[in-house]
Amino acid sequence: MRIRGGMSLAAVVAVGVLVAGRAASPPPPSITGTAPPTLAPSPTPASIATPAPASSAPSTPEASAAASAWPTYDPASLLGDHLTCFGQGSPTFTVSQWNSAPVVTPADVSPEAQALRKAQSPGNGLGQLVWRRIVTTADAILFAAATGSEAPEQAIAMAFSVASARSDNWQWQSLGNCALRLAVGPDRSVADVFLAPGAPPALTDRVVHLMIRESVCASGQSPPSRVVPPTLRLSTGSVTVLITITTRPGPQDCIGVDPVPYDLVLPEPLGDRSVLDGSWVPAAPIAKPVGCCG
Repeated sequence: MRIRGGMSLAAVVAVGVLVAGRAASPPPPSITGTAPPTLAPSPTPASIATPAPASSAPSTPEASAAASAWPTYDPASLLGDHLTCFGQGSPTFTVSQWNSAPVVTPADVSPEAQALRKAQSPGNGLGQLVWRRIVTTADAILFAAATGSEAPEQAIAMAFSVASARSDNWQWQSLGNCALRLAVGPDRSVADVFLAPGAPPALTDRVVHLMIRESVCASGQSPPSRVVPPTLRLSTGSVTVLITITTRPGPQDCIGVDPVPYDLVLPEPLGDRSVLDGSWVPAAPIAKPVGCCG
């Protein structure tokens, strides 16, 4: 995604994504999570507390964003240790790198820090933010700044790429909301997960009816045969699930597809626990029913 630098911060944070129209298709057969799910160990007591939001936020977006606390996360609460801001193909980083990301100070005169400053202007509000260096590789770098938004979009990120390994000419590549999500490897992607239409699961149910959709381009092909057995973490108050899909090989067109039914089979009755999507950081409640393409 490429966004030009003349936008206000408010406009930048509300980055829109244009999605190709999805053609309607006959309802696919339901996928049942019959394969034994991977049970993740229960998290240890949180060692890194997520800072509480400020009690009274300043009125202007720029001042509020600059004053926002940096969101940190307990690695034991996550179902993976690598994160991404912009999804598959964008720079990935560890939870530790995110939690301990250093602030970019005026003393940092590296080519990439100068490229970050060059992307700022009085009109777009980016210079009002406190930027942190998340990860740097030979050909990619990611900066992020806290915005105080509701999780998971608690930060805005800017990615840069370099023309060649021997070049210091960093180019602004993408800018947008940093909705932290697990990075699960080059051959898999996380699934977008929704509640299936109809009655919510009962306390005694061991099957939760969901709808899933592939989060990356797949040339319009539905994923039933490529869904990987889920990873589950059960606690007294929640059931956290991570559903991933094996990606199709080679280049893919971004043709939209409808969500497909998916039956999540639990090893014990759900009870009064909430069901969380563990692909988001922090894990997000699966509470939005979706019928098609929403």
